[in-house]
Amino acid sequence: ISMSVAGFVFNFDIQVKEVNDKVGLSAELFYADAQDDTASTTVTVRNAAPYFTVDPAESPASASTTPVNVGGSLTFIATADDAEGNDYYLLFCDQDGATPANGAAPSCDNTQFCVSGATTAGNQSTCTYTNVADPSAETQAWVAYVCDNHSSEAECVATSNSGSGNSGTPFYVNHAPSFTAVNTTVDNQVPDSPFTFTGTVTDGDIEGGADMLEFYVCDTNSWATSTGCAGTELCYGTSTSPNVACNYSAPIPTADQAYTYYAFVKDWHEMPASGNSQTSNYTVANAAPTVSAVSLTNG
Repeated sequence: ISMSVAGFVFNFDIQVKEVNDKVGLSAELFYADAQDDTASTTVTVRNAAPYFTVDPAESPASASTTPVNVGGSLTFIATADDAEGNDYYLLFCDQDGATPANGAAPSCDNTQFCVSGATTAGNQSTCTYTNVADPSAETQAWVAYVCDNHSSEAECVATSNSGSGNSGTPFYVNHAPSFTAVNTTVDNQVPDSPFTFTGTVTDGDIEGGADMLEFYVCDTNSWATSTGCAGTELCYGTSTSPNVACNYSAPIPTADQAYTYYAFVKDWHEMPASGNSQTSNYTVANAAPTVSAVSLTNG
């Protein structure tokens, strides 16, 4: 029998002998030369995930008074490093869960807002969420990941990062006012007397206070949020939801007939109303003639 203890090998020779009609055991112990053991070990170091060195942030930061418009754009920034010097991607999602891709950009497990291009380790990365979707609520939570572009063992940071302060989660979203109709609520006026145009408008956003609505009445169906009426502006008014109105007086002289006008609405975040333009008519009433500058001549 051979036994190895602490690197030494011991051999036992056990024999069965008959002594005085009895069976007994005898053992002889032989020492075998001990030999040093040699261990061979291979260690494989797995690729390590990149890590944030500067927390992710909105740039510029959104707020209740400076939200991003539905359909607009929002830019995110962050800086990360990587122990192996691999390039990394910056990824923004609506909730936890990200999947790396070997040698390529990662993806969110749920809704993805944006992912950057490959960025050199240690440098700032940027990605832009374009065509911001309508989250119904006025705020939208976000989380950020950094993932490397390792060719065979791509990794994402284990814990998401949501930034901090005003530039951290959530971002604020502004919705378009709803503009459904315009009416001439004071009509049939003679020149130089005021007409009243009233827009049926609602705006449900209340973060940072009720949105101020801006109401433009134009003589043509052409208008822009930045420049107003392309033709003649008949009147302009402001109000908080619901509804907004303005007054217009036709100049003297103006023929007594119906005139078409076009109304437009935007909120104070430069978001045009969802109903685009609404149109209606006003009617100038016949006015009695007036006599002025009378002079007498001979005869």
